[in-house]
Formats: sequence, C-alpha cells, structure tokens
Amino acid sequence: MVYKYNGVIQDITSKKLAEFDAFESERRLKAITDNIQGLVQRYVLYEDGTSDLLYISKGVEKINGFKAEQIIEDPSIIWNQVYEDDLVDFQNSILLSAKEMKLWDYSWRIHHPDGYTKWLRGTGYPIKDPKTNAVIWDTIILDISDGIKLEQALQKSEERLEAAILGADLGVWDFNFVTNESFVNDSWFTMLGYDPEVYNYSAEFFISILHPDDREIPNEQIERIENGDTNNIDCIIRLKAADGSYRVIHDRGRCVEYDKEGKAVRLIGTHFDITEQFKLQEEIENSLAEKTILLSEIHHRVKNNLAIVSGLLDLQAMEAQDDVLVNTLKDMGNRIKSIAGVHEQLYQGKSFIDIQLDHYIENLLKEIKSAMPSIKEISYDLSIKDSVKININQAVPIGLLLNELITNSFKYAFNDINNPKITFKMVFDGEKFNALYSDNGPGIAQNNMDNPKTLGFTLINTLLHQLDAEFSLDNSNGFKLEFSFFPNDGGSQANINV
Repeated sequence: MVYKYNGVIQDITSKKLAEFDAFESERRLKAITDNIQGLVQRYVLYEDGTSDLLYISKGVEKINGFKAEQIIEDPSIIWNQVYEDDLVDFQNSILLSAKEMKLWDYSWRIHHPDGYTKWLRGTGYPIKDPKTNAVIWDTIILDISDGIKLEQALQKSEERLEAAILGADLGVWDFNFVTNESFVNDSWFTMLGYDPEVYNYSAEFFISILHPDDREIPNEQIERIENGDTNNIDCIIRLKAADGSYRVIHDRGRCVEYDKEGKAVRLIGTHFDITEQFKLQEEIENSLAEKTILLSEIHHRVKNNLAIVSGLLDLQAMEAQDDVLVNTLKDMGNRIKSIAGVHEQLYQGKSFIDIQLDHYIENLLKEIKSAMPSIKEISYDLSIKDSVKININQAVPIGLLLNELITNSFKYAFNDINNPKITFKMVFDGEKFNALYSDNGPGIAQNNMDNPKTLGFTLINTLLHQLDAEFSLDNSNGFKLEFSFFPNDGGSQANINV
C-alpha cells in the first residue's frame, strides 16, 4: 500500500523567536515590577463605566496586606479598603483623568488589615484603546505614610511656632544679602502700631523709622557678619511707632545660609519690644542712684558727727588735769575713731555692705599710732589678703577689738622690750575668718580674759562674743590671741552688751 502526503513546510523560526522575546520581555517586566518600591498595576475603565484590574504586582501584599492573586480575583477588596471620606474624590479623579486624558495623580487613605491607616499615592498616564474606547492606566502606587506623618508633624510644629510667636508678640524678619529679598510677619508691623495691610516692608521703610542715633548699629552688626567675626545679630535699637513715639527693640538674628565660599547669604531673626522693661530698668537705676547718694551722704554725716565727738573728747583731754581722765578720754576718742573709720570706708568705697579689711586696718593703725606716740620704734607685721572683705555687721566689732588690743600693747607690753613688734594676720578660708593677733611683750594672765576687771579687757571679751568667735589665748611667748568666726550678712549692729 502506498501512502501519499501533500503539505507545505514553512519556516516559523522568526515567529517562535518573537514569541520567545515577548515571553522574556514579559518575564523581565514582571521581575522588575515585583521588586520595585510600591506596586505596579494595570487598571482599565470600559466605555460602559465598568472597570477591571488586569494586572497587579506582588508589592500589593506589602502595601495593602493582600496577595496579588486575591486582588485579581476580587478587585473590590482594595476598593473596600479606601476611607469612606476619600472614596468619592478618588473615583472622580479617575473619571477626570479619563475625560481629559491627563496624568492621574491622587493620594488617599486605606484601612490596613492590621488595623492601622496608610496613605497611598498613585500616578499613571491614561491610554485609550482605539478598538474598544477603553481607557487603560499603567500606574505606580507608593506608600507615602511616613512622608505624610512627617508633613503633619512639620505642620504641627509650624502651628506651634506660629502660636508661640503670636503669643510672645515677636516680630519675625528674613533677609537675603544676595537677592536683597526681605520678609517680615504681621507682628513686626503691629508691635509698632502699623497696619500690615497698608504698609509694605522695605529697607527704605526700616531706615525711615530707625532712630537717627541708632542707624549705624545694624550696619555694624551686618559688617561683623560679612567679615566672618560672628554669625549672630544681637543689639538694641529704637524704631518709630505709628503714634510717633520710639519703641525700644531687642533685635536678634542668626545666619542660616551661606554660599560656597562660606559667606553669609541669609539671616533670620526676631524683634522683641522691650520698651516697658527698658523704662523699668531706667527707673530702677535712677532709684538705685538716688539711694546710693543717700547712703553715701548718711555714712559721710555719721563719720563727720563721730569726728566731732572725737574732737570734743580730745579738747576735753587737753584741758583735763587728771592723768587718769586724760587717758580715759583718749581711749574713748580712739574707740570712736575706729567706728568712724568703718563709715569712712563705706563712704569712699563702691559698696555700702562690706569694706576692704586691709585698707581699714592700715588706717586704723595710723590713727592709733598718732594718738599714742611711743618713744620706741615698733615694727608691724600685717598680713591681710586684699580680697578679704567684711560686712559692716562685723567690721565695727573687729575695729573696736583691734583698737583695744593695739592700745593695750602700746600701754603695757613694751616697757621692758627692746624690739617691740605687733603682728596681725587674717585670712578667709571660704567658710570662716581666721585671725591672729600677737605682740612680743610679757603677755597677760588668763584670768584677765576670763574675769575682766578693766573696761579694755571687758570690751575685748564682749567683742569676741559679739562676733560669736572661737578664740584661744597663749602667753607662753608673749601675747597671742587666735580667733575665728563665720561671716554674718545680717543687718548692722551698734549695741555692745557688757
């Protein structure tokens, strides 16, 4: 049996290669879309108003929380995720893009299956199928939740900043050196009484309201920035308000932008009206100046009055015939001079609270030496740091105490001493004063301190107690009194209880 076949052999190599290329192209495209950030989808809107989802990449699982296969089988899943408040606008945006054949670009919210909200943004150009009039979008949809959160946080931050600026009544300014562009907020005008709807800010306007005596201040500040000496502005200027008065303004700013060479390009700063604070400060300074003059005059008059009393005692001593009375009057005069010395130091110094102890002791010693001349040359070893200051509350007792000690040494210590010497040292250790007074005389009996029988020793004992001092007496090698006391910043004391 013989079989006969009739047929045609056709070379289909190119067709198969084209099919293979198409397959490879689709495979590569799918691989790309499955690995990009977000998701890629093909959405079609038919002429009758129905729609379909022809393709969606695997990124939908990460964004929407459903597998691509689920979405392709039931596209209503992703429609049901859209916030109800966003749904109508979402659908209208698609219709508008199809009608105008323009880019579809829309952002919306979805309910994620895990219970939280996501913000998505989709973009894609529409293409019309000439055969069916269907409109097709190949779109990219991205998760923009982090960006929206950042934008919302920034908006809240700007709202808080604006509220703080309004609450503090701060005028804000922004100036660009290169473009000469400038900006001020409404508060910049209103703090000066100008209507921001009527006035426009310009460099000319600023100069026109700047006090003539202050016009070099902003220039000097800007020159320092341009020279690289600083990147801040901090100055006080006066600006003319709408009512013609001048307001005192604290002008502060900072460079926020530089060019490639590091030169300042842009400054942002604030104006704060400190007129009332400035007036109050002036009132306080004037009041303080008046009180300073008054206190100075009081100390001056007290010193002069004490000098008069001391002078009267000296005159009385000159007329007295009784040596005991003469010595008593001189001692009283010296005590008064020691008190007057405190007021003189306060009158001459910058402080009415405390005095420089080294100056006071040196002057006190000169007064005692002049009042009690000695036939012997007495050497003095004074060691008081120039930083030691003492409150008036304790300066008077210290002065009287040293007056009694030095007077006692002059009178009784050096009768049989060839090289008489007086030593006084005082230091402040940060907590208390530590003092030493000594002479190289024969010393005194301990009971003279414990049970004083003369006015001098009574005063010494009383003044040490008034200072609340701890003290010790050593007569083993002359007279040596060591005492220490804490600073007392309370009010001054004039009373001595004996």
